[in-house]
Amino acid sequence: MNDSATAASTLNAIQEIFHKLSTEEHRVITDKLDELSSSVKQLNDAVHNDLIILAQKEKEREKYYFEVVDEQYWDTIKNSPDSEKISRYYTKTDSRIERLQQVVFHQFHVPNPKAEKNFSSVLKAALEYRFSLIKILSKGGEGKSTFLHHISRKYYSRYHIIFLNDIKVDMLSSLEYRLESSKVDRPVILLLDNPALYTDNLSVFFRHAAHGLRKYNVVTLVTEREFR
Repeated sequence: MNDSATAASTLNAIQEIFHKLSTEEHRVITDKLDELSSSVKQLNDAVHNDLIILAQKEKEREKYYFEVVDEQYWDTIKNSPDSEKISRYYTKTDSRIERLQQVVFHQFHVPNPKAEKNFSSVLKAALEYRFSLIKILSKGGEGKSTFLHHISRKYYSRYHIIFLNDIKVDMLSSLEYRLESSKVDRPVILLLDNPALYTDNLSVFFRHAAHGLRKYNVVTLVTEREFR
């Protein structure tokens, strides 16, 4: 007996049983089935909510490690409710990275055309290689971090721009997934401010990154103080 015949036979047997049931027995079974259906729906809803919470936590954890600079990234900065506090960045009463992002987005920073021209030329050469490094050195307070954010603003529509907020090998899988999910094949620029903070993990991270991101041309742009 094939599967179709078995299913038909089972259905006929169930129908015969139901025909023999009293009205009260029908009502009880129907009520129990409704309760079961309600329980299954509640379970599905709970699982769905848990998945949403897990996704949110993963996104928060991911942001702790890195940020993808795209249209959504800049829209979030554009719509920041406290953008009127930008002036605090220049009075040095608020030097948080969020304030610097707002400064760059609204173009309140002082541009450096010469540095931009030099960087454009060096970037073009670096992109000829599978994996390359560009290092910007200057004294403290000369605008290295500002320049890094300016570059992210200028080039995000042409390249995958990734701000590295930390250096952990286990964040690479999330980074690879984000790049794959974009479904856009273009070079990757990794931005890292003050790499001296992560000396213990740098070599291991980039060794793994060279393998995990091998399908892309990757440029790592780092900024640090000249005296280091």
